Amino acid sequence: MLKSTSGWNVSNGKDGNGTDDFSFLALPAGSRLGEDDYDYEGGHLYLWCSTEGDSSLACSMSLLNNYDGTYVSRYSKSHGHSVRCVKD
Repeated sequence: MLKSTSGWNVSNGKDGNGTDDFSFLALPAGSRLGEDDYDYEGGHLYLWCSTEGDSSLACSMSLLNNYDGTYVSRYSKSHGHSVRCVKD
């Protein structure tokens, strides 16, 4: 319901696009997983949360093209995830 209605890859025959019910317009930007390793564009969106795990980990929410739910987990701060800015 958060994923945009276009831009998501097909995975295992399943359309990865969402319904964007809340006008969130989540786009599959992918992630930088190491210093030179960028992947998952078109298939995954990783968004940093405002919660810090510790000095090396932070919370991130994930949306995947082949799954309708969300994942929340901790990732190394060395990863490059997207940030969603919200205007007050």
